[in-house]
Amino acid sequence: ARMGDSLPRLLTELDRLALWAGPDGSVDIEDLEEMVADTSETSSFALGDAVISGNREDSIAVAEKLLGQGVTAGSTVYSTTTSIRRAHKALVRLEDGADPSQLERELGVPPFIARRLINSLSGTSVDELRDAAIAMADLEIWTRGGAEYPDELALDLALLAATE
Repeated sequence: ARMGDSLPRLLTELDRLALWAGPDGSVDIEDLEEMVADTSETSSFALGDAVISGNREDSIAVAEKLLGQGVTAGSTVYSTTTSIRRAHKALVRLEDGADPSQLERELGVPPFIARRLINSLSGTSVDELRDAAIAMADLEIWTRGGAEYPDELALDLALLAATE
């Protein structure tokens, strides 16, 4: 869980721990926590997914994890806005009667991502997604010098507005 899904990285860490412990040594949980860095990463697109779901707590938690990984508030704008705009487009088309299987091909993403997006839109309104896109536009302005408070606070404020 601390290293992500990289099998080569797992092998490297196991080799390193084996060398550290020696032939008759042992490794316990405290050793692992001290010696193996947490490199499991949250994707910036996860923030868009959380905002689209309208779940405020998840959105803030994902944002905090991203910031903890060294992602800047300003760098979340593009991927999050792209996800929100794609969701808005999909929801408008669905409300206009578009066939979901046809819509999957129109969204310009792999089919499994399009299906997941379409399935995540139940309970979401076009207005909520529009408001979320506006909140992210505000965040972009705020992180480019349009606010007198820190970017991390700007991100939290944008997420609060996006998930009202």
